[in-house]
Parts: sequence; C-alpha cells; structure tokens
Amino acid sequence: MDHKNIWDFFGQVQISKLHRYALMVGLLILCFPPLSEAAQDAWVKSNWAVIYADRQLSSPIGKVKQGRKLRVGEIKREHGTVIPIAIGQKIGYVAVADITFNFGEIGKADHQFSRDYDLFYDAADNFTDSMKENNHILLSAGAFTLGGDWADLSTGLNDSKKTASVFKIGFEHRPPYYRVAWSFHLGLYIVTQNELSLTIPTGEVQFNGAILKNNLFNLEIFGRALLSGNATVKAKTANQENESAVWGLGAGGELVLFPYSKFSFKGTAALQSLYFIDMPAFIGTDKTLNNIFGAEISFAISYLL
Repeated sequence: MDHKNIWDFFGQVQISKLHRYALMVGLLILCFPPLSEAAQDAWVKSNWAVIYADRQLSSPIGKVKQGRKLRVGEIKREHGTVIPIAIGQKIGYVAVADITFNFGEIGKADHQFSRDYDLFYDAADNFTDSMKENNHILLSAGAFTLGGDWADLSTGLNDSKKTASVFKIGFEHRPPYYRVAWSFHLGLYIVTQNELSLTIPTGEVQFNGAILKNNLFNLEIFGRALLSGNATVKAKTANQENESAVWGLGAGGELVLFPYSKFSFKGTAALQSLYFIDMPAFIGTDKTLNNIFGAEISFAISYLL
C-alpha cells in the first residue's frame, strides 16, 4: 500500500483531521522505530572509547579517539550504563562512562581533549592498532609431563621419572577489538629426580586466536615456538653434565577470564615437543636424549599496563 492509498484509507474513516494526522504519525513510528529516538551530540572523554555491536558490550567492533564527536541516542540502556551510537546505517553501543554531553568540557586539562572534535569517526572503518596500548605483563606457573626419550633415559639409569615445573614471565599484546593476540615469554623448565636433573631456560613466541570472545571470558587456541641455547642435564652417579641447544613447537588452548580488565586470569593446556640438538650420550646407558614430548598445564595472572 503506497502513501496515497494509505492517506485515502484514513480519509474514508469518519474521524477528525487531527486524529487522522495522529494515526499517520503513529504508523510511521511503528514502521521506522529507529527514528522514534532523537539523536544528540556527545564527545569521547576517555583515551579511547570502544564501540560494540551489542548493548551487553561483549562484541567490540572498533574504537573512537579522545575528543571525537559522536551522534548518540537519548535513551540509555543497561541501567544507564550504555547508550546507542550511529555507525553509518547501523547502530552500535558505547559505555556512557567514556563520553560527555557537555561541549564546554572540550579542551579542559583534566580531559585533554583533541581540538578536532568536529571530525566524526566511523567505528566500522579500518583503524590502527597502537602498540602503546592493550599490553599485559604475565606471570605463570605450571607443570610439563616429560614423556618420550626422558622416560627411557630415566629407566636406563634406574631412575623414576617426574614431572617438570614450569615458570614464565611474559609480555602480551591483547587488543579488545581483534580476535588475535601475541605474546613473548621467558621461561624455565626444571625437574630434579634421584639420578637425573634437567634445566631448560627458554624464549617463547605465541600467537592466539579467539574462538569465543567477550568481556567476561575468551576461549582461545594458540601455537607457539620456543628456543633454548643452554639446556643442562646432570647425571649424579656418573658425575656427568651435558649441555645442548633446544628448539620446540607447541599448540593448545587457553581460557582467559576478564581478558580486557586491569587484572585477568588464564588457564593453559598444551601439547609440545622439545628437540635436543646433539645432546651427548650418558655414561652407563645406551639411551640418548633427542626429544621430549608431553603435555603442559599452567595458570597465569596478567596485569594491564
């Protein structure tokens, strides 16, 4: 039914002209609900305001720089903590705490706004990822099951195999508007048995991709590569100490709680192989140490810088 037919329909109804206009306005509001909420200007007061696709603020899609002008709705959501924002022809959401409606605050020292506040930034466009932001320091501890050649070597020296302790400190770049993250770790693998002991200092690079992603938790998969220039194995009875370079590969999953908060927590499970480069043979056994394959489980706390 076109506009002319709609008007003719209402013209046939025996009501006043004023009522006819009221009915037409109501029909337009029902057909075009986004137009029923007026828009207003607002300015970003945080360093960056993250724009989300949903009112629960669980799906980041972009960010807006401090001082930029936005067009937002007048009705706040989620108990007054979230407000809709126009993104091209779509609707996004931003935290009320990240914006201000007072034009007079622009340029104040406590906010340090950018002066080009008239430039609208569309969060659906591409944006740069600054390495100065979204960086975390991690501390982790866990265990690594020493399978493969380590079990054979322990048996050959009449020793009982134990699990290695793992300690790491790392740097992780984890932007909230991407599904990827990367990190660098310095680690130490240590095991002390009755006959054998093992120490492996490592440097590791890890790349993560999120399967599930929101402000409460991330479920991620990752791949990692590690390298050590000085792995040391000691055999007590033979008074023998062998050294070797080591490289390794691993893959697994991580559950990260509060991934974009000041403090976050993660649990990691991985399978990995460590390869020893020309490790000398051990006295008293014909076993050699070429490879260790096992599972690593660890827990970490991270701090947003």
